[in-house]
Amino acid sequence: MFQKLKELSKDTAIYGISTMVGRFLTFLLVPIYTNVFVESDYGVVSNIYIFIAIMNIVFAYGMDSSYLKFASKIKIGDEKDNFSTPYLSVVIIGIILFCLILILKPQLAVILNI
Repeated sequence: MFQKLKELSKDTAIYGISTMVGRFLTFLLVPIYTNVFVESDYGVVSNIYIFIAIMNIVFAYGMDSSYLKFASKIKIGDEKDNFSTPYLSVVIIGIILFCLILILKPQLAVILNI
C-alpha cells in the first residue's frame, strides 16, 4: 500500500511540475508578447490561449480525474479493459472534435477574431 502511494505521489509530482512549468513559461512570455505585438494582435493571442484552455477541458471531459478516482475503488473486470475503455472514448471523442474544429475553422476564425 505504501509503495503504491509513493508511486502515485511521484507521478503526481511529475505531472504537476510539467503543468507548472508550462504556466510559468506562459507567464514569462507575457512581457515579450506585449512588447512585440500590437494591442489588437495580443488580444488575438489571448483569444487563442482561451480557446485552447477551453478545448483542453472539452477534449478530456474529466475522464482522467474520474478514472483515477474510480479505478482505485472499483474492482470490476479486467484492469486492461478498465483502462482501455476510457482511453478509447477520449481518443474517439478527441478525433471527432478535432474533425469538427477543422470543418468549422472559418467560423472559429471569425469568432476568435483571427
